[in-house]
Amino acid sequence: MKIKHSIVLISFFSTNAISDISDSRVKSINHLHEAAISDPSFEPAINAFIQTLPKDNRGNYFIEGDILLSKDGIIEYFKSIKTERLINSLNNANNDILNNSQFKPLLKIGSSHGNIIILKQSERNLKYWVDSSSFSNERYENIALSSFSQAATDWIDVCKECGISFTRVNNKTESDFIIRYVDNVDDALARSFFPNWLPEYKIVEVYPKFFSTTISKTGIMRHEIGHIFGYRHEHIEGIAGCDLEDNSWLPLTKYDPKSVMHYFCAGNRGNYQVQLTSLDKKAHRCIYKYGDYSTCAELNINDN
Repeated sequence: MKIKHSIVLISFFSTNAISDISDSRVKSINHLHEAAISDPSFEPAINAFIQTLPKDNRGNYFIEGDILLSKDGIIEYFKSIKTERLINSLNNANNDILNNSQFKPLLKIGSSHGNIIILKQSERNLKYWVDSSSFSNERYENIALSSFSQAATDWIDVCKECGISFTRVNNKTESDFIIRYVDNVDDALARSFFPNWLPEYKIVEVYPKFFSTTISKTGIMRHEIGHIFGYRHEHIEGIAGCDLEDNSWLPLTKYDPKSVMHYFCAGNRGNYQVQLTSLDKKAHRCIYKYGDYSTCAELNINDN
């Protein structure tokens, strides 16, 4: 499914990532999630599922911690997942059907039809513009920008030979993405984007709870920048106690419960400093140095 103007997709650090949700609650939501996927055209199933989702002030729903969709968008998204599951179950599947999928995701990396989604060499000198007028006060702007800057440095230091840079520019038209503050979102801390999204969706947003959370603010930005590089959530593989996400991803390392891309779910998973682990660093260095999934997969990246 292509990104359309009527379907807004957002990668974000949800407050659900830091709250203790009971196993029964997770199982109930996951059951509704699967029911909706099994028949996306059955409106009662869709309605039951979306009632479990956080909602923004524009009538869109946060789903899977990564995506903000309208109701129609959720239906189309679930249709694409159902189609992909069917095709994957057939040995003689016609692969052309999935050529337009933008939801396939290393650490766990984003991929489309088996091709990884990372920043190309020509896209790695990233320029950003700050919408200063969106911030309610200068203190909030300084906190957000200093956190982002340090987080960007942490990622760059992992692979200095990979040619990645982040530069602030004064002219919006010169930028690759925008950083701004939005004051009317209660169910998220921050959000970013993936490399293959349309320019108008390439935005890093911070929300009010970003400034009051006890989670490392630099860590939150490390997580968000991970999405900009193409990385999906570590728990996407279906960890019990974590919300379900789509099943379109490629593993670069073994499961890492402390990954920078892991939410705080399923007990003592994730880390409140949201730090880059040894596996995160090795995986990032490999894929951005070689730019080839098979090469990194063959290296069998582990803690040794």
